[in-house]
Amino acid sequence: PKKDCRESQTQEVSFSVVQVIPRSALSYTEGIAFDEEGNLYESTGLIGNSKLMQLIINSNGSSSSQTHLLSSQYYATGITIWKDKIFLLTWKNNIGFVFNKTDFTEIGNFSYIGDGLGLTNDENYIYMSNGSSIITLLNPETFLPLLYINVTSQRTPIDHITELEMINGYIWANSRDTDFIYIICPTTGTVVGVIDLYNIKERFFTGNPSIDILNGIAYNQTSHKIYITGKMWPYLFQISIFKDVSTPSTTPS
Repeated sequence: PKKDCRESQTQEVSFSVVQVIPRSALSYTEGIAFDEEGNLYESTGLIGNSKLMQLIINSNGSSSSQTHLLSSQYYATGITIWKDKIFLLTWKNNIGFVFNKTDFTEIGNFSYIGDGLGLTNDENYIYMSNGSSIITLLNPETFLPLLYINVTSQRTPIDHITELEMINGYIWANSRDTDFIYIICPTTGTVVGVIDLYNIKERFFTGNPSIDILNGIAYNQTSHKIYITGKMWPYLFQISIFKDVSTPSTTPS
């Protein structure tokens, strides 16, 4: 990573909802990610029901066009798209899988120590979270760790980092059991911005007991649009953030 981020006060970043896209409320979402062509993929968790899916978004919402069900002993977590491959983690099994992006054929696997939760990449390196305040920088060919990034805000660790997404050179991250997205400098681990998505839950999900936590961030590099969702959420939300001097900004196109 080459980005130079200095320690500064974390900025609160405002957002607006641009589009609300219906989707299956049965998806226990662990990760969502776009490929370079703008195709959307999702991984869902739970033992015996962990899946990798390709999704189609249209005027009626989103639906699955291709699905791969993992063996029943695995609990799938985060995914990232690397060239023509999909990397997928498992939570407690200490193993990740590599799939052909086109037909979901399993073409490899890799091992790691500790929990596996979130994945993203910057076209040079893979970034992985394990539910702590540490993000691990990995070699995408060997999956060996190269660097450990401590995520902090005002020098205080941000724990329970889960889903990850690289957007305009910054890592966006969910933190388990919170409504926050943290915008993180990949070089220093410094949180430069935070988005509070509580208003989405209050506006769309009040009185819905089946709604689980916020978990899912995807950036479409083709359209420059940002999408977020959560576990058992019946919607995928396209959001736009308001421009700020110390954080990246995207607007709908």
